[in-house]
Amino acid sequence: MKDLDGVLLLTAGFGKRAEPLSLLRPKALLPFRDQTLLGLMAREAGRLDPNRLAVNASRCPDLILEETQKTSRREAELLFEERPLGAAATLAGLSGTMTGPWMLMNTDMIVRADLEGLFRQHRSSGALCTLLCGDFPGYGNYGSVIVGGVPRHYMGVCVIEPEAARRAAELQGFQGLLSPLIIGEPAAYEQVGEWADMGEVDIYRRNLLAHGGFIHPGASVSPGANILGNCHVSEGCVVESGAVIEDSVMLEGSSVSAGARLENSVLSWFARRSGLAHHQ
Repeated sequence: MKDLDGVLLLTAGFGKRAEPLSLLRPKALLPFRDQTLLGLMAREAGRLDPNRLAVNASRCPDLILEETQKTSRREAELLFEERPLGAAATLAGLSGTMTGPWMLMNTDMIVRADLEGLFRQHRSSGALCTLLCGDFPGYGNYGSVIVGGVPRHYMGVCVIEPEAARRAAELQGFQGLLSPLIIGEPAAYEQVGEWADMGEVDIYRRNLLAHGGFIHPGASVSPGANILGNCHVSEGCVVESGAVIEDSVMLEGSSVSAGARLENSVLSWFARRSGLAHHQ
């Protein structure tokens, strides 16, 4: 997109809300059907055709970079952080190389919105930052941002001018990204079709399964297995004959053995639910 200097995908974080899943991999790599949450956002970033594409990562940087480049279909810059710095500090690190506006995207959500419209409105607003905003979801507890005196729900995507990055650098990243010291009075863009939080284990399960059941072609599900309700079975999963899974999510490489039951749960990467464990 003309004049869009870059897109920054944010994956670095402690992932506390997604534990224990995030103990093995960043939550940005949680699956959504045959893709990942990061992949969904990287695909949208690629469609915007920015001059640069960057992704920050503090864990599994090779996997993060590979997924970003595969799904965006373009080269990406890896901003490795030994520990999560926070979005403002990451932005500050880019301040010396930004030549125009950048779009920042969280990667622990699903969003369907007019991102080109967001960028166009930002360019016409004169603001240092334009936020993708909307109504608060009917679940979870979320802080608000004040735009024009009205509290709105920030949906994890914004457009930032180089001046905001310069201010973040001057503050050494000590303020949050949405601090008035960094972005001043933000503008808002509210053309959102769908937003779903995927950063907390049970919220992730419910919001994922709300899109219907899915069994990856690379999963092995026995004809004698019982799949009840909506279930998401990822690549490399095994569901043996006599196993029961109901309204549950299986992450890559996990398995449910004969006689075991998985109900209203998310089975972590490469974990095994056995009949013996189920009855203990």
